[in-house]
Amino acid sequence: MGMEKKPINLLAPKPATQPSGPALNQGQPQSGGLRVLADSFVTLHFRISLADADGVVADTFDEKPATLQLGTGQFSQPLEHCLVGVAEGESIDVVVEPDSAYGIRNPELVQVILRSVLDEHGEPGAEWVPGDVVEFPAPNGGTYAGVLKNIDTTRAVFDFNHPLAGQRLRLQARVIGVL
Repeated sequence: MGMEKKPINLLAPKPATQPSGPALNQGQPQSGGLRVLADSFVTLHFRISLADADGVVADTFDEKPATLQLGTGQFSQPLEHCLVGVAEGESIDVVVEPDSAYGIRNPELVQVILRSVLDEHGEPGAEWVPGDVVEFPAPNGGTYAGVLKNIDTTRAVFDFNHPLAGQRLRLQARVIGVL
């Protein structure tokens, strides 16, 4: 199996840990509104942004709301955890610490790969540019992605940390419906 350029899903799940701080309910639940459970279907508007810098990762507030089933990998588990217990009509605005979101950056996940290996297993004629996300085959038959940081004639440096690792994230959400 060769390596291929492929965009990374920034919302891909990471094993759940407890988010820091309680969710701040900013609205009142609608009369008889259902609360989100760990396996609920939820229709919501949400915005995920960097808590300490400018940068929006995802935002549905100006678009059609998202509908997803919690617990199936459609949304990151730590961010799902923030939604559990929120009722229809309620909004939350929480900051999730790095260790509870996509983890702390691990310097050991920055790896040097020989350029010859990259060229041998990559797409024929591929031009590699820093910032490219490249998928590599894993021993178990799956794949894992790395961001190309720099490249020269003999080697390439890839960062296999999740792009949001080490970042405090802000989750703003308004739950529209729960099934």
